[in-house]
Amino acid sequence: MLPLTAEIKAALIARADPDKAIKARAYMKSEMPFHGVAAPDVMAVCKAVFPQYPFLDQRAWQDAMLDLWRCAEFREERYVAENLAAVRAYRIFQTPKTLPVYREMIVDGAWWDLVDGIVNRLGELLTDHNKVIRPKVVAWSRVRNVWQRRAAIICQLKLKQATDEDLLFTAIEPNMQDAEFFIRKAIGWAMRTYSNSNPEAVIRFVERHHQVLSPLSKKEAYKTLLKNGIVSTVP
Repeated sequence: MLPLTAEIKAALIARADPDKAIKARAYMKSEMPFHGVAAPDVMAVCKAVFPQYPFLDQRAWQDAMLDLWRCAEFREERYVAENLAAVRAYRIFQTPKTLPVYREMIVDGAWWDLVDGIVNRLGELLTDHNKVIRPKVVAWSRVRNVWQRRAAIICQLKLKQATDEDLLFTAIEPNMQDAEFFIRKAIGWAMRTYSNSNPEAVIRFVERHHQVLSPLSKKEAYKTLLKNGIVSTVP
């Protein structure tokens, strides 16, 4: 165990709230226990501890993330690993070599909170290393693992006008008939977000595939469009 991991563990233990831990674990339906440390307090721990352990190269930064992740006994420790991935100063270390780290976190995390906590990093990789990462995202959208497919569908949520529309719909299409709730929800979420930038494209896609898309996906995709009066009904 690395010194950073040990200090993070101690800091979280010091802030633990057993009553909140029980409620959080029940809400998240988590096999892994919680400390009961709220998200703002987890972030406060990160802000206090991370500066004491600066990373000067990609390997050390990735090793630290994986150590936090693999040594985790409580869910908040995995949130810390994802917060380390999000430190702005270390974005320069995000290269295609980081993708296997994120894949491990997504596949091993296997639940919406941990998966959704890392997808924005995929969006950054897609922006910074498009030629290499784009085909990887396409491939992820077709694998058996549900959480990799979810990540491929929602990885552009923060890209707004810079969203690669063709990639978005390419990731959605092989998943339209999937019965998994978290896939159907992701499809709707991704389209609803993109509708803020290009409502016409979302409308065209939904109308073209309305017989295949699930009611949940269509409902989620049209939420903002209905609210803004751009459409009046869901196909």
